[in-house]
Amino acid sequence: MKQNVELPRTRTTNIADFKHGHVWRIVDVFSASGHMYVENGVLKGAGLVGNVQGHVGSCQFCGTFIIEHYVIQNEEGKRFNVGNQCVHQLTGSLKAKEVIKAFESAKKKTMREFERPIYAQQLKQWFVENIEKFNIAQNKSIDELIEKTKNEEMYKDVGYFKYWVIQNKPYHEKWADDYIEAKAKRSEEKTRNHWNSLLEKYKDHWSPWQMAKTFKDFVKSENMDIKVPSSANLTDEQKLQRSKVVQDTMNEMVKKYQDVKLV
Repeated sequence: MKQNVELPRTRTTNIADFKHGHVWRIVDVFSASGHMYVENGVLKGAGLVGNVQGHVGSCQFCGTFIIEHYVIQNEEGKRFNVGNQCVHQLTGSLKAKEVIKAFESAKKKTMREFERPIYAQQLKQWFVENIEKFNIAQNKSIDELIEKTKNEEMYKDVGYFKYWVIQNKPYHEKWADDYIEAKAKRSEEKTRNHWNSLLEKYKDHWSPWQMAKTFKDFVKSENMDIKVPSSANLTDEQKLQRSKVVQDTMNEMVKKYQDVKLV
């Protein structure tokens, strides 16, 4: 007597079901994070952003915890909520990979634009509070260089100009030395005032990621015991606001790609 045996669901059988004879499209995207609860049969929570629907919290394809839920639909109208990596794995197509890359790129750009003014203000405030440490390290380096070279010909490597004057017009050697010495003093004064000048120069045009790299390079070169902020420190309210701004971008991306078949 034959018996029907139901095989256990595995990732392999899921892949077969999803791929078998179906054409998938991305029809929605929403986010779910943080504390969630059910009230009157409705899922609620501050971290729910977008048109929350169906299975929430994990990918229906692989079971991994996810925040960003991609709602995919096949030609039969069946919908599944999956993570961005599984959108590509479901179809195995280059088209799906390109579409997800476009979504993620738009998301990162939106997040960066949102965080830029916040990070810029926080990094600038951090620098104002620590600028004296930068000045001390800068002056220490200059003093050490002067001490090292005070018994030698200071600034002997200043360049081709002095070499040309000395070689071709010996009677201008003293003038060349005076010129180089004056130039060196101006350069030293400018270098000692470097960080104050930098703060003044970029007070209205502060590129946080570029400036952070400048700070980190100097801190590393001078072995300073100080940590440069690498990103914006967002409040819970700002994080929620960022999620909403990102959701607006994702909604626009869904409109753009909702008719694109991931095959």
